[in-house]
Amino acid sequence: MPECAHCGSVWEYLEAVKHSFRTKMVCPSCGADNYHTISGCKKAAIFPVFMIPFSYFIYMNIDVSLPKVMVSTAGIGAACLFLLPFTVELSKEKSHLW
Repeated sequence: MPECAHCGSVWEYLEAVKHSFRTKMVCPSCGADNYHTISGCKKAAIFPVFMIPFSYFIYMNIDVSLPKVMVSTAGIGAACLFLLPFTVELSKEKSHLW
């Protein structure tokens, strides 16, 4: 779970989900501005990168129908969104992500 770079408080899961897609995240405890780190963004990018080949592997199986592939791909996507807050790392200053 993300930890505030200013006060060190650990965020709750729902608070982390709410702010995961923003560049500036405001700490619920102290109100200070936190920003994503480059290493945290790299960790978060791993999930979608692995989701595409895994979905392709499922689709290439002869016994699998298209609705099953769609359901499994949606399940993998939901798992990626569920795990996203655990990859968030915060810093005090804003850094360029590219």
